[in-house]
Amino acid sequence: MINEGIIADSAQRWKLTNAAMEKMCPKLGAIGWTIPPYFTAREIIQIVIDTKLNPSKLDKFFVEYYSASNNAYFKQELSTLPTYILQPNLFREYVQTYLAGYYLVTIPSLLLMIEGIFSGLVNSSKKLYIINFCEKETSIAESGSIKRIAWSSITEFIKCLFGSIPFDKNRPELINRHWILHGRDADNWQQSDALRLFHAISTLGLVIREDLKTSTK
Repeated sequence: MINEGIIADSAQRWKLTNAAMEKMCPKLGAIGWTIPPYFTAREIIQIVIDTKLNPSKLDKFFVEYYSASNNAYFKQELSTLPTYILQPNLFREYVQTYLAGYYLVTIPSLLLMIEGIFSGLVNSSKKLYIINFCEKETSIAESGSIKRIAWSSITEFIKCLFGSIPFDKNRPELINRHWILHGRDADNWQQSDALRLFHAISTLGLVIREDLKTSTK
């Protein structure tokens, strides 16, 4: 017979874990990292604890993690993505370019690909307001769900990536779509900047898969 006390205790732990994730993941997104789709909640929480949400430490962690064992985790995480994006052949070439060590050239290209992914999600010919769309998806997702947690991190990341920052102001701390694609940013980006864009595409793949699960029920 199942012990009801154990069930109640497990449910409480799950509730606390989800509460911690909902609090931490938007903060991760705001400093450049959407949630890692193939990490457990406990692993994500541990990363936050270990790095104390220090941007440099987070960058170092993810670069080292995805570079380990000849980029094994990087290849594994991106292996299923081409079915969810509009230009899979182009995406595969970006992956190969990254693996060859040419990080800089992937960054402007991945920014355009992210816009393309959002245009497919919105499914509208009207002007694309990506930040508004992300905020709406976060608000309508079920509280405590992996979809809500993922969208909350995507939203904060997209606010940085697509935020309007005047060109006569200081250079943004994180890479910014407008500064890069309008040729206003210096090209002293890092490997972590390319990786954070691949990472965001991977997280978008997660919410797309969650939508597919819902639609087939």
